[in-house]
Amino acid sequence: MAGRVTHDALRHFEGLYRAEDEPWSFSERGVETLRHERVARIVAELAPRRTLDLGCSLGQLTRRLAELPTELHAIDLSPTAVRRARTLLPGPAYACGSATELPFAPAAFDAIVASDGLYSWQLGPAECATTLCEIHDALVPGGHAVLTEHMRPSRFHEFVGMIEASPLRVVSVRHFHDRPCYQFEGWLKAVRHTRGARALRGSRTVARALCALGRPFGAAGSRHICVVARREG
Repeated sequence: MAGRVTHDALRHFEGLYRAEDEPWSFSERGVETLRHERVARIVAELAPRRTLDLGCSLGQLTRRLAELPTELHAIDLSPTAVRRARTLLPGPAYACGSATELPFAPAAFDAIVASDGLYSWQLGPAECATTLCEIHDALVPGGHAVLTEHMRPSRFHEFVGMIEASPLRVVSVRHFHDRPCYQFEGWLKAVRHTRGARALRGSRTVARALCALGRPFGAAGSRHICVVARREG
């Protein structure tokens, strides 16, 4: 079953990267570039010597992590994504592989980042649990995982509970207060290809202002949750 799930996911994501220049248009959207900045700051606080960007896509977050003083590795299920990421951002050590069977030695990393992964990678519950165990085993004792996901606030507790049920220990839970950003993108959808809409959609200044509107609402004003978890020593 796990092999079939991985094969289906590989076929799905390979199709996306072969058909589109940039699936999800992360680099063109202010809310996403702001999210990557936030994740990179969280990783910087951990001061890791060796970091893995798990599910690196075309290297949009990898580029932010590459600015940190860490030995950076990046992996994605899609060979096309990895090939394109390596061309766009030479430097990190890239690999192809599945999150359910990481091709790394145990205790290889001080930090592992899984950004919008466990649910967005189309993993079932068993595969999510396996991935969390793989992340745990690939961390040094005392190492940290930074896991984010885009979902409705009503499901945040489900995401945290899944990590709590793994061998990892939850250290902190943060919300990005970005729900107004995605609502704003929805309002722009009909005119998103116009110059003005592209400028608004791509502005980190606009994204920061909208996140400020969402902040008073706490988790309810968020679409992204970020969990930092630790491998106990």
